Amino acid sequence: MIDRMRYEDHLEAVECEAGALAEAFAAVTIDAHVPTCPDWTVADLADHVGGFTGFWSHVLCEGTGRPKTEFTQRPAHGDVGAWYAALGAALITELSATAPEQQVWTWAPGRHDASFVARRCAHELAVHCFDAQAARGATAPINGALAADGIEEIFVMIEAWKANGHPESGAGEGQ
Repeated sequence: MIDRMRYEDHLEAVECEAGALAEAFAAVTIDAHVPTCPDWTVADLADHVGGFTGFWSHVLCEGTGRPKTEFTQRPAHGDVGAWYAALGAALITELSATAPEQQVWTWAPGRHDASFVARRCAHELAVHCFDAQAARGATAPINGALAADGIEEIFVMIEAWKANGHPESGAGEGQ
Protein backbone atom coordinates (compact mmCIF):
# COMPACT_ATOMS: atom_id res chain seq x y z
CA MET A 1 0.00 0.00 0.00
CA ILE A 2 1.16 3.49 -0.78
CA ASP A 3 0.10 6.27 1.55
CA ARG A 4 -1.50 8.99 -0.54
CA MET A 5 -1.08 11.56 2.20
CA ARG A 6 2.31 12.69 3.46
CA TYR A 7 3.46 12.65 7.08
CA GLU A 8 2.86 16.40 7.29
CA ASP A 9 -0.72 15.89 6.05
CA HIS A 10 -1.37 13.28 8.72
CA LEU A 11 0.17 15.52 11.37
CA GLU A 12 -2.06 18.39 10.25
CA ALA A 13 -5.08 16.07 10.45
CA VAL A 14 -4.09 14.97 13.97
CA GLU A 15 -3.87 18.63 15.01
CA CYS A 16 -7.26 19.41 13.50
CA GLU A 17 -9.04 16.36 14.88
CA ALA A 18 -7.48 16.59 18.35
CA GLY A 19 -8.58 20.23 18.59
CA ALA A 20 -12.10 19.44 17.40
CA LEU A 21 -12.27 16.50 19.84
CA ALA A 22 -11.30 18.73 22.75
CA GLU A 23 -13.97 21.24 21.69
CA ALA A 24 -16.62 18.53 21.42
CA PHE A 25 -15.69 17.06 24.81
CA ALA A 26 -15.91 20.53 26.36
CA ALA A 27 -19.41 21.04 24.93
CA VAL A 28 -21.07 17.87 26.24
CA THR A 29 -21.57 16.15 29.59
CA ILE A 30 -19.63 12.96 30.26
CA ASP A 31 -22.82 10.98 30.86
CA ALA A 32 -24.24 11.89 27.43
CA HIS A 33 -25.03 8.98 25.11
CA VAL A 34 -22.82 8.53 22.01
CA PRO A 35 -25.29 7.63 19.22
CA THR A 36 -22.59 6.26 16.90
CA CYS A 37 -21.32 3.94 19.68
CA PRO A 38 -24.58 2.59 21.12
CA ASP A 39 -23.16 1.15 24.35
CA TRP A 40 -20.97 4.16 25.19
CA THR A 41 -21.31 7.40 27.05
CA VAL A 42 -18.99 10.32 26.45
CA ALA A 43 -16.99 9.11 29.48
CA ASP A 44 -16.39 5.78 27.73
CA LEU A 45 -15.42 7.54 24.51
CA ALA A 46 -13.09 9.93 26.33
CA ASP A 47 -11.42 7.05 28.19
CA HIS A 48 -10.90 5.18 24.91
CA VAL A 49 -9.57 8.08 22.87
CA GLY A 50 -7.51 9.39 25.80
CA GLY A 51 -5.89 5.98 26.27
CA PHE A 52 -5.26 5.73 22.53
CA THR A 53 -3.67 9.18 22.43
CA GLY A 54 -1.48 8.56 25.47
CA PHE A 55 -0.44 5.13 24.20
CA TRP A 56 0.83 6.39 20.83
CA SER A 57 2.55 9.37 22.48
CA HIS A 58 4.46 6.90 24.65
CA VAL A 59 5.31 4.67 21.66
CA LEU A 60 6.85 7.68 19.91
CA CYS A 61 8.79 8.61 23.07
CA GLU A 62 10.15 5.08 23.40
CA GLY A 63 11.16 5.01 19.74
CA THR A 64 13.09 8.25 20.00
CA GLY A 65 14.43 7.86 23.53
CA ARG A 66 12.65 10.98 24.76
CA PRO A 67 11.07 10.94 28.23
CA LYS A 68 7.48 9.74 28.18
CA THR A 69 4.83 12.43 28.19
CA GLU A 70 2.59 12.75 31.23
CA PHE A 71 -0.64 10.80 31.07
CA THR A 72 -3.42 11.60 33.50
CA GLN A 73 -6.74 9.83 33.85
CA ARG A 74 -9.89 11.59 32.72
CA PRO A 75 -11.33 13.80 35.45
CA ALA A 76 -14.49 12.33 36.96
CA HIS A 77 -16.00 15.80 36.95
CA GLY A 78 -14.74 18.93 35.34
CA ASP A 79 -13.41 19.93 31.97
CA VAL A 80 -12.86 16.82 29.88
CA GLY A 81 -12.13 19.10 26.93
CA ALA A 82 -9.11 20.65 28.66
CA TRP A 83 -7.92 17.20 29.78
CA TYR A 84 -8.07 15.89 26.22
CA ALA A 85 -6.53 19.07 24.79
CA ALA A 86 -3.42 18.42 26.92
CA LEU A 87 -3.20 14.78 25.75
CA GLY A 88 -3.69 15.82 22.13
CA ALA A 89 -1.01 18.50 22.46
CA ALA A 90 1.45 15.91 23.79
CA LEU A 91 0.77 13.63 20.81
CA ILE A 92 1.19 16.52 18.37
CA THR A 93 4.46 17.51 20.05
CA GLU A 94 5.81 13.97 19.77
CA LEU A 95 4.74 13.56 16.14
CA SER A 96 6.23 16.96 15.29
CA ALA A 97 9.55 16.03 16.93
CA THR A 98 9.75 12.62 15.26
CA ALA A 99 10.99 11.96 11.74
CA PRO A 100 8.53 9.97 9.60
CA GLU A 101 11.06 7.17 9.09
CA GLN A 102 11.88 6.88 12.82
CA GLN A 103 11.56 3.23 13.82
CA VAL A 104 8.92 2.65 16.52
CA TRP A 105 6.83 -0.27 17.70
CA THR A 106 3.61 -0.94 15.80
CA TRP A 107 1.46 -4.01 15.35
CA ALA A 108 1.53 -3.78 11.55
CA PRO A 109 4.08 -6.03 9.83
CA GLY A 110 6.52 -4.01 7.74
CA ARG A 111 5.18 -0.69 9.05
CA HIS A 112 7.30 0.08 12.10
CA ASP A 113 7.78 3.80 11.68
CA ALA A 114 6.35 7.10 12.85
CA SER A 115 4.55 7.59 9.55
CA PHE A 116 2.35 4.58 10.40
CA VAL A 117 1.61 6.12 13.80
CA ALA A 118 0.70 9.51 12.32
CA ARG A 119 -1.64 7.90 9.83
CA ARG A 120 -3.27 5.63 12.42
CA CYS A 121 -3.75 8.56 14.80
CA ALA A 122 -5.25 10.81 12.12
CA HIS A 123 -7.90 8.23 11.27
CA GLU A 124 -8.72 7.11 14.79
CA LEU A 125 -9.10 10.69 15.98
CA ALA A 126 -11.24 11.64 12.97
CA VAL A 127 -13.68 8.80 13.61
CA HIS A 128 -13.91 9.48 17.33
CA CYS A 129 -14.15 13.22 16.79
CA PHE A 130 -17.27 12.52 14.75
CA ASP A 131 -18.54 10.32 17.62
CA ALA A 132 -17.98 13.10 20.18
CA GLN A 133 -19.64 15.62 17.90
CA ALA A 134 -22.62 13.28 17.43
CA ALA A 135 -23.00 13.14 21.22
CA ARG A 136 -22.96 16.95 21.19
CA GLY A 137 -25.66 16.97 18.52
CA ALA A 138 -23.76 18.73 15.73
CA THR A 139 -21.26 16.97 13.48
CA ALA A 140 -18.78 18.26 10.94
CA PRO A 141 -17.80 16.23 7.87
CA ILE A 142 -14.49 14.39 7.86
CA ASN A 143 -12.01 15.93 5.42
CA GLY A 144 -12.41 14.23 2.03
CA ALA A 145 -8.72 13.45 1.47
CA LEU A 146 -8.45 12.02 4.98
CA ALA A 147 -11.58 9.91 4.48
CA ALA A 148 -10.21 8.50 1.20
CA ASP A 149 -6.88 7.75 2.89
CA GLY A 150 -8.80 6.05 5.69
CA ILE A 151 -10.43 3.65 3.25
CA GLU A 152 -7.00 2.69 1.95
CA GLU A 153 -5.73 2.31 5.52
CA ILE A 154 -8.42 -0.33 6.15
CA PHE A 155 -6.53 -2.66 3.82
CA VAL A 156 -3.33 -2.18 5.86
CA MET A 157 -5.29 -3.04 8.98
CA ILE A 158 -6.86 -6.14 7.40
CA GLU A 159 -3.42 -7.41 6.40
CA ALA A 160 -2.08 -6.75 9.91
CA TRP A 161 -5.08 -8.53 11.42
CA LYS A 162 -4.37 -11.62 9.33
CA ALA A 163 -0.59 -11.44 9.86
CA ASN A 164 -1.13 -11.35 13.63
CA GLY A 165 -2.95 -14.67 13.52
CA HIS A 166 -6.57 -13.57 13.72
CA PRO A 167 -9.20 -15.68 11.97
CA GLU A 168 -10.61 -14.67 8.61
CA SER A 169 -14.15 -15.89 9.24
CA GLY A 170 -15.81 -12.56 8.50
CA ALA A 171 -18.14 -12.97 11.45
CA GLY A 172 -17.80 -9.37 12.66
CA GLU A 173 -14.66 -9.72 14.75
CA GLY A 174 -13.57 -6.57 16.49
CA GLN A 175 -17.04 -5.09 16.70
